[in-house]
Amino acid sequence: MRLFVNGEQVHSSQAAAGMTPISEPVRYIGENFQGKIDEVRMWNVARTQDEIQANMNKTLVGNESGLVAYYPMDVNNNWEIIDKTNNANHAKITNAEILPRFFDNSSCTNGPDGTTSCPYPTIRSALDNVTAGDHIYIRQGRYTELLNKWQLNHSYETEGPKIVIEAYPNEEVIIDGTVALNDNSSNWVPYSHELENGTTINIYKTVINFDNITREIMKPVDNITQVFVNGRYMIPAMPMNFKNPTDPTTGNPMSPEPGTVWAGIGRSPFSYSADDTSSWGPKSQ
Repeated sequence: MRLFVNGEQVHSSQAAAGMTPISEPVRYIGENFQGKIDEVRMWNVARTQDEIQANMNKTLVGNESGLVAYYPMDVNNNWEIIDKTNNANHAKITNAEILPRFFDNSSCTNGPDGTTSCPYPTIRSALDNVTAGDHIYIRQGRYTELLNKWQLNHSYETEGPKIVIEAYPNEEVIIDGTVALNDNSSNWVPYSHELENGTTINIYKTVINFDNITREIMKPVDNITQVFVNGRYMIPAMPMNFKNPTDPTTGNPMSPEPGTVWAGIGRSPFSYSADDTSSWGPKSQ
C-alpha cells in the first residue's frame, strides 16, 4: 500500500501484501468527515506516481482505462452526486453541502481573498476562511443564502474571540433566507378569482420551478411554507392560501386586526372551520 498527498508519496506499507481485498462495495464518501471533498476517483488498477501527477489537476472524461467511479461533485436533478463513468453509480447526499467554486480571472487570479478588490462572492465562502476574532463585513444588498457552518463560535469551556458578521458601515444588509420567485423562471400573471359569495378579486398566480430554487440554495426544496411580498411577510403558504397577498392590512394570526381576513379565523383552515372563534381570534374566550 502506498499513500500519496499532492502527488507525492508520503507513506508505504507491506502489511497487506498478499491479502485479497474485501469485496464489499463502497458505501460512503467521507462519513463523519469535517472538511471539503472534490474530484473523487476510484480505480481498479494501482496508479503510479507519474500517472497521478499527470492528471491530478485535470478534469477527467469518465471513460479512462481502469476508472470505475468518478465524482467531480456535480449534482443531477434527483439531487445526487453524479458518477460520470458508464457505471453511473450516483451517490445520495446526506448531511452535506454542495458548494461551488468561484473564479474571476479578471481581478482575482488566485481566487477570492476577502479584500475589497477581491471579496468573497458569498457569506458561506467567507466563513470557510475566517479564524477566531475575524470580522466579516457584508456589502449592501439582500442575501438569500442557506448558512450551515458546523460549530461556528462554539466552545464548551472558553469564551475566546468570536467571529463577527456585520453589515459594512453605512450600508443596508438584509439576510432573509428567502428565494425570489421572479428569479426562478416563475412568471407571475394576473388572475381573477371568484369567492363563494360571488365577489371577484384580482390576484396573481405562478408555477414554481422547485428545481431552480434547489440549485440556487444548494438544498432540496419541494414545498413552500412562507410567502413575502415586497419584503413583508404575507401568509403561511399552504395548499390553500387564506390571505390575499395584495391585502394591504397588517393583521396576522397572532394579532388578528378587526375587520380583516384574520378576524375570526381559526388556528388552521384545515383543522378549524372559518366561523370558529372559540379557539383563536378576537372573540376567543
